[in-house]
Amino acid sequence: MAKDLHHEALKTALEKDGWVILKENYPLEVDDEIIYFIDTFAEKYIIAQREKQWIVVEVKSFNKVSKTYEFHSAIG
Repeated sequence: MAKDLHHEALKTALEKDGWVILKENYPLEVDDEIIYFIDTFAEKYIIAQREKQWIVVEVKSFNKVSKTYEFHSAIG
């Protein structure tokens, strides 16, 4: 699957903020059926609370002439 234009920049920013990338192309499942692959799945430990936080990020670039069309395509 092709990576978005800003995919690597997002990964770098997350890692600099203390997130650990667990998986790229993370399968999103609903009712035991994979419906979409999300770009990045990461976790971050919160030491003071001894908890984990998770984040799932889908990266979209709007670099075509019609940004409105791309926006509507991205959100469905």
